[in-house]
Order: sequence, then C-alpha cells, then structure tokens
Amino acid sequence: MAGNYPPASCILGQVMNLAGYGGVVLFCYRFFQVKPRLKEVWLNVSALVANCINCFGMTLAGNFQYAADPTIHNIGAWLSFVVGSVACWLETWITIKIDIKNEGMKIGIIRALLSGVITIGMVLCILLLSWKHYMSETLNII
Repeated sequence: MAGNYPPASCILGQVMNLAGYGGVVLFCYRFFQVKPRLKEVWLNVSALVANCINCFGMTLAGNFQYAADPTIHNIGAWLSFVVGSVACWLETWITIKIDIKNEGMKIGIIRALLSGVITIGMVLCILLLSWKHYMSETLNII
C-alpha cells in the first residue's frame, strides 16, 4: 500500500522499469550464452520468453498502482510471480543440462532449492489470500 501514492509510486515505478529492462538485457545475454551449448532450442527459447513476460509483468505491477487499477496491477503481479516461477524452473533445468565447467549439478541444486522456495512461497500466498477472502465472506454472512 505504500507504493499507491506519489512520490512512492513514482519511485516504485521507476525501480520496476529499471529492473524489467535490466532483466531483459540479462536474459538475452543468458540466451546467447546457452545457445551453443544446448541442443534443445525450444527450452532456451521458452526460458527467454518466460523471463521477458516476467519482466513485462514487473513493469505492469510497478506502473499501475493497486489503488488506481487493481485489475492491471494484479495481472502484472500474476505475470511476474507465476511466469517468473516457471522461468526459474526452466533456468534450473537448463543449468543442469548444459553443465558449464562441470558445475551444472552443484549450481542446479542451489537453483532448484531457490525455485522451490519461490514456488512454495507463491502457493502459500495464494492459499492464504484465498483463505482470507473465504473467511471475510463467511464473517459477512454471520
């Protein structure tokens, strides 16, 4: 809620735009780094597309404050968190498959743990929000 009104909303929007732009640059670099080493082209392209959608979602969530337009903000948050989680798992899979400098499995396990934490946190958040919504409806009926 702190990012709903200026000047905090302006700062948040700018930070999210910079993070989105930096993410696209980073993921394009990662795409070209992995391209000669990975036989499954679709996997590399899928990871790039998922990461770009993730970055676009960040810019939507940062530029459309919840108080002004909750629908677009929630779409951006969904793109950022859900598609971002899928992108993390794709990058984990790529890391294990290409095995740069024989460290693919070590780094892959770390990425898998981090991706698991992200996914579990996202699922718990969705469950808690739906439970809160259910509880608020139940209390209004009583």
